[in-house]
Formats: sequence, structure tokens, C-alpha cells
Amino acid sequence: MKELAFKMHNQPSASQRYGNAPYSIHLEAVVEIMKKYIYYISEDKREIVYAAGYGHDLIEDTEISESYLINNFGYEVADIIYRVSNERGRDRKERNFKTYPKIWRNDLAIFVKLCDRIANTTNSKNSGHSMYKKYQLEYPIFRYALKVRNLYSDMWKELDELNK
Repeated sequence: MKELAFKMHNQPSASQRYGNAPYSIHLEAVVEIMKKYIYYISEDKREIVYAAGYGHDLIEDTEISESYLINNFGYEVADIIYRVSNERGRDRKERNFKTYPKIWRNDLAIFVKLCDRIANTTNSKNSGHSMYKKYQLEYPIFRYALKVRNLYSDMWKELDELNK
């Protein structure tokens, strides 16, 4: 999965960049956060989670389809990636409103999304990027929608701190 995700994301177009850096920087950051919190994931699901971490933006940002992911990486990996992929909408608020219900139905998708949000929030806060304010404004709804079933309390603590 890592090789496919890097290949598909490290294209010259602006949508395949992470600021001025190759998009693979973001994928590696997400997986590093996964490693920090992997104790939440049962050993038999860890490879699935890592694969989904590398591939979490493939459906959303590239031409890779869910069926391709199912055929090449299995249903569980594809399902997580599908769930964390933004739905279409007129604006960010509508996309989130349509996407969050997909995520909260799957505990592993919540884990992947939290890792993604921690990586994005940390990066935008540290770099002074304008997205940091958007993440802060969205955070109460994000938290309300995805803080379910008493999952991942240490991750939520980190996000709470990042969004103060």
C-alpha cells in the first residue's frame, strides 16, 4: 500500500502536494501517529490499520477506486479508506456532515481519521497555515460526531490540546 499511495500522491499537481512538500510527508506523519497509539488496536488488525493509514486519501484524491482497493488490499482496508474519504458537497461543512456518519460506524475508521486529524492539525498549527483556524472551528462538531463508544481517549486528549 505504501508504494501505491506514494506513487499516486507524489504527482506534480497542486492537489498532490502537502504545502511545499510531497504528499508522502503527510502519509508518513499519519502512520507515525498510528505507531504512537497502536496499543489501541488489536494485533490482528494492525497491518490493516497501517495500510489504511498510507492509503487513507487514495479514493478522495486520486483515480483509485474502492473496488481496486478491495481486489488488491482486501475488504477491511478498502472499507476504512472509503469511510474516511470525504463525500461530495457544496462546501466543507456539507462534506463533513455527509462523511462523519460513515466514519463513526467503524472503530478502525475513527482511529485512522483521528490520526489524520492529529497530523493535519499539528502541521497547520506548527506552520501557521490558515487551515489551523478551520480545524479549530470544526473541532466541536468533529468531536461530537466521532467521540463515541469511549474510544481512543489519549488521542482525544491530544486533539483537545491542539485545538485550545
